[in-house]
Amino acid sequence: MWDYHGRGWDRRYSPHESEERVQTSLAQMSWRDLSGAVAIVSELEQCVWHNPASLCRYLGASNTKLRAWKSELAREVGFRDEEVTSQAPEELFELIWREKLRSPISLPGISKK
Repeated sequence: MWDYHGRGWDRRYSPHESEERVQTSLAQMSWRDLSGAVAIVSELEQCVWHNPASLCRYLGASNTKLRAWKSELAREVGFRDEEVTSQAPEELFELIWREKLRSPISLPGISKK
């Protein structure tokens, strides 16, 4: 999974062509039937922030924690807290995933055994 815009792919291939090329490469490396390539179009990242309650449920985080992540990034990049989701949505996701990867990963609907 990668961000389609800003990586050079958008100047050479459509999102669908990009996915096909990456998937073909993965299949050639013995990842056939075990992988799936997805090109994220940047606007998707901004749309996700329109429903914070749903995002908190998915992330397994409180709204307080989500606001703390936004504040942390706002300080790092020099935006106001309320600007982060529209001005730096990708960077906010990266901060959250780095934070989440530091702790055990649990996905909604999947119980630990």
